[in-house]
Amino acid sequence: VPIIVKETGNGLSKASVKTLLDMGIKYVDIAGSGGTNFIEIEDMRDFEEDYKEFYSWGVPTAKAIIDARSLSDDLFIIGSGGIKDALDMAKALIIGADMTAISGEALRYLTLGGYDACYDYLLELRERLVKVMALLGVKSIKELKKIDYKVTGRLKE
Repeated sequence: VPIIVKETGNGLSKASVKTLLDMGIKYVDIAGSGGTNFIEIEDMRDFEEDYKEFYSWGVPTAKAIIDARSLSDDLFIIGSGGIKDALDMAKALIIGADMTAISGEALRYLTLGGYDACYDYLLELRERLVKVMALLGVKSIKELKKIDYKVTGRLKE
């Protein structure tokens, strides 16, 4: 039975993923910082403490994916944490994720528009990912994962 280890919004560090690999874990959900901020959510629930200085804590999703992939090609990586649209999905797959996961944006559609709005959003995401892939000249996720990429900006630092 496969075991999936999931982070909850702070990103799995390279050292943590290495430890998990050494333990025999082959599936991880990166859940990098950039998505739902659980430190902020908990801070809003606790009026006696203030944790604002920790709001930016964590490993960004892209870095967590790149670092995890650098450890093993056999690791199955779920890229999540701030994934909101087809471009985010494509980028996560290109840099090393095997699949992506979306929660915050899907929950927004569900709570504000109901089941049908959420379903339509997810179908549209799929259609847009196909369009991104067409723009990149690829026909499959397997081909998408072979696209060369360049790291820039803060991630490069």
